[in-house]
Parts: sequence; structure tokens; C-alpha cells
Amino acid sequence: MTKKSVAGIVGGLVLAGALGLGFKAVPAAAGLHALLDGTPLRAIFEEGAAFRAEMLASVTSLNVTQDQIADIRELVKSHHSEMGPLVRQMADARKALREAIRSNPDDEAAIRAAAAKVATVEADLAVARAHVVKDVKVVLTDEQREKIKGISEKVHARVKTVLDRVDNLMAN
Repeated sequence: MTKKSVAGIVGGLVLAGALGLGFKAVPAAAGLHALLDGTPLRAIFEEGAAFRAEMLASVTSLNVTQDQIADIRELVKSHHSEMGPLVRQMADARKALREAIRSNPDDEAAIRAAAAKVATVEADLAVARAHVVKDVKVVLTDEQREKIKGISEKVHARVKTVLDRVDNLMAN
């Protein structure tokens, strides 16, 4: 792999994260595979890896320059003081929600309070991501911004397709 292709992949990943395209590589747990074995959900789960690879290829096709990569990295770093604490708050809020569900599944008020905290932090994170997106878009060319719209549309279409398939599987 050449330095240029590695830089393109890294730039694409930084850009995808900065723009919040909403896809990420999630390692598959062996237990989840075992749980899904023999079910139609297994196929949907496995298709996700291929889709993530396709999206990564789409992002790298943006041909982000070295200067753009450097600018985007600096922009992302400049938002760290805003984003860092929010990411930690989200992790803590999600942990508290999981604990509320596990420790006392009958305490609906506690579960709702914990879920409300997750929602509040998620809203704060959404605003912070919007600040990053606004700044990063300035670095991109019109053509790159158009390509990103296409990538986002593919992601949204894929999510809808998967949700429809899961709904059909669960209904039958």
C-alpha cells in the first residue's frame, strides 16, 4: 500500500468521523454470531461489514488532499475541548442507563431518568458535531460536498432497508 493510499484512507476516516456519517467498524463478538446463527438476522449482520467497506471506499474516493487532511485534523482538534467531555458524559450516561435496566427492571422512573440523561447528552453531542461539520465543509470543494451528500443518502437508504427487513423478520 502506498503512502498516498494510506493517507487517503486516513483522510477519509477523519473526514467521515468529522462529518458524522454514522458508520463505523464494530468488531463482531463471537457470542453475537452464535446467538444469530441459523437466523435471518445473521445475514443482515454480516452484510453490514460489506456495506462498511463500500462506504469506506466511497469516502476515500473523495480524493482529499494532504492539505485538506491537515486542515481537517486541526479543526477536529480545535473542537476537542467541546467534544471530549461530551463523549465521556455519553459513555457515563449510557453506562448508568444499562445499570438502571439491569439492577431494577421494574423501576420505570429510574430507567426513564437515565434514558433522559442519555437523550440530553446526545442532543449536546449533535450540536457539537454540527459545529465540526460546519467548519469542515469550508475545507472541502463543492464536488467533495456533493459526493458526501451521495454517501449520506446511501447510508440513510441502507439503514431504512435494514430496518424494514428487521421489521419483517420480527413480524413473522
